[in-house]
This record gives sequence, C-alpha cells and structure tokens, in this order.
Amino acid sequence: MSENRKVEDHPWEVSEINHPTILKYKPNFLGSGGEHVVYEVQGHPDVVVKARKDFLKKFVKLNIDLMKKGMSVKDNLAEYQTNERVLQYLKNQRERYKSLRSHFGDSHVPKQKEFVVKVPVTKEILVEIFDGNLDEITPYIDTQDPIQKSLEVITIAMVQERVEELNNPDKISFNFKYAEKKDLSENNEDGLDPESYFLLTKGLVFGSVSIGDPNTTHEKLSSAFLEVQSTEEIDKLLELGKDDEDLREVLSSLVDKIISFSKESGEILDLAGEDNTILFKKDGKWDFILVDARYPGVSILLPKAKEIIRKLSLMITIDPQELNDLVNVLNFVRTINGLALILGLPSRIDIVPEGVNIENIDILAIAKDFKKTFGKLN
Repeated sequence: MSENRKVEDHPWEVSEINHPTILKYKPNFLGSGGEHVVYEVQGHPDVVVKARKDFLKKFVKLNIDLMKKGMSVKDNLAEYQTNERVLQYLKNQRERYKSLRSHFGDSHVPKQKEFVVKVPVTKEILVEIFDGNLDEITPYIDTQDPIQKSLEVITIAMVQERVEELNNPDKISFNFKYAEKKDLSENNEDGLDPESYFLLTKGLVFGSVSIGDPNTTHEKLSSAFLEVQSTEEIDKLLELGKDDEDLREVLSSLVDKIISFSKESGEILDLAGEDNTILFKKDGKWDFILVDARYPGVSILLPKAKEIIRKLSLMITIDPQELNDLVNVLNFVRTINGLALILGLPSRIDIVPEGVNIENIDILAIAKDFKKTFGKLN
C-alpha cells in the first residue's frame, strides 16, 4: 500500500508538526494508497485513521473560498460541522456502511466512523494532492505559520478498526485490473486479444450468448476471463480452490454475496485497489474481509450504467464521465460474473435495460475510447 519512499522522508509524514492535533494524538504515518493516507494513533493500537486525498483537495479549495470571504479556520469548522451537504454525506455513508455489514456480516466489515475534523497540512502535502501545481493555492500556502510549519484545513476523516489480517502471510488480495488500459489493437504483442475482450464483454456483461455457438461455451468464456480480466491474485485463488474445498466455498460465498448486494443496492464495490478486499487463512480456515471495499464517490452506478448503455444503443454520444463510469462497471461486472461462471454459481449481475438492442453497441470502441481518454491514469 505504501509508496516506495522512506517513511520519515514521506510528504505525508506529520509527526514533527507543532499542531494541537498532532501533539495530542501523535499520529504515525503507515502508508499512502491510491485514495487514502493511513495513520496509526499512539495509545489506540486497535484503530487506524484514514484521510481521503480527493476530499482533502476539495476541502482545501473550499477553505480558500471561505478565506477569501474573510472567514477564519474556526469559522470554517463551525460552517462544515453544520453544513447540510456535509451532514447528508455523513448520513449517506453511515447508511452505506450499515448496508454493507448487513449483507456481508459484521465480522467481514471492520467498524468505522467518519467525521469532520481540523487537520494540519504542510506545503509538501499540498504539492502531493495538487500534483505540483500550486498556482491556484499559492495565497493559501503563504498563510502558513512559520513556527507551526503547517496550515489548518477542514476535511472529513475516518477512524477504522485495525485489520490485522492485512499482515497475514497467507492473505490474498481480491482485486481486478482494468482491461481497457491494455493494448487492444490488432496484432499487438503485449496487449489483449481484441476477440477475447469482445467475447468476454458480450458474453458476461451484455449476456448475448447464442445457444450452440462454440465461442460462447463455458470453456471459451472461462479462458477469455483468465486472459482478459483476471489477475495473479484471482488466478491464485482459483488454482488453490481446485484442491481446497474450504477456500472454494469461501470464495463462492463472497462472490454470491457481492452479486446479491449489487443487485439490491445498485452499488458496485471498489475491487480495483489492492487489498481493498482480502481472503486469508486463520486457524486453518479461510475467511474474507472487506477492508476498503466501498466505491468512492457516486457508488450507485448500476442504474447509471443501464442508462449509458441505452444511450449507446441509440447511437447517442456519451461524455468522458459517463465513459469512465461505464468502464468501472464493465470491469466490476465482468470480474464478478466471470467468477460466478467458473465457480458454478447461478446468479449474475445484469446491467442491460429491457428492450435494448445491444447489436448497435460497438464494444471495442468503448475500450479504445477509454484508453485514448484516460490511457495512463491509475
């Protein structure tokens, strides 16, 4: 999870900052992933504190806007603690968390709580979250206290039960990689076979399987899944599961619960991040835990994907955000439906609206447009 830099030299390291929050809780930087920065807190070994990078960036901008109006950080804190949109977000997150624990079981989802808090931010952190482009926030940086060597920002943080299973040597990450980021051009040597991508997406997402077609057999689709969508971790789970009935049952239970959860809630899970969901062996038995499985931002994407698919079937151009949402859903659905196929589970996630003619949809064009638009993004 952490980046390849010494912790003491990491820009997210805050232990030396002379700030009341730091002096009180003495946070120790643990790591920085794609979405979160994680700290442990002295005297509280059973929890970690997580801050979302995108939230921090958003709240820095909001703080700047309030400062331009002459409001202090104390004013900002009071503003955000009573802000209707912030309170609604926190309420929605509590409901999503409750739903997740209800579907997957309390023991499979770590306890957590989100709240509004003042945090110290250094110039090094600002450089990180703004990718080195500080032009829009230079006035804010100039207000740094030379003694405290930081500035205060209001944001939303999460306290989460510490997941010790992340240190389990037998744990295996349950995650996928975006197939659309690979080369799908004809005759490529290092990319994906466009025919396999087309077959898998059409068969597992759009459900267009012709009876008797040799290209849509269980064997063909399973082979295409392992080539297009699978990862080393999923390959390992499937391979071990061939001879380990306990692992196979736990993996099947996880996939079945994900299908049920998504069909009922309309949400997808964040399975792109490493260790967001893990399977592990403890006391000789396999189990799973959803460490950070909630999809960030707008997570109820299945209904949205259906409308995007309807647009494409009517030859209506979609915008970049819709393309990004659709590809996130395609990877999620291909992964879960593919595993359900291989594991022999009957349920599937269906995102094709009734009455839609999928023959009007250029499946390969979706992948190529995504790579062209978002190409090298992680």
